[in-house]
Amino acid sequence: MKEHTVFVGLKLNKNTDSAVIERLKGVPSKQGYIKGLILSDIAKGNS
Repeated sequence: MKEHTVFVGLKLNKNTDSAVIERLKGVPSKQGYIKGLILSDIAKGNS
């Protein structure tokens, strides 16, 4: 498993990141949601 995966952690502040926290609570898959956002950003040519 270690050979094929990378762990990425994210620390969010309950005060300043509350909108992000609430959004993540409402999605069925946090990993899928975040990966989708990143892939969409890549497709747009943003770095």
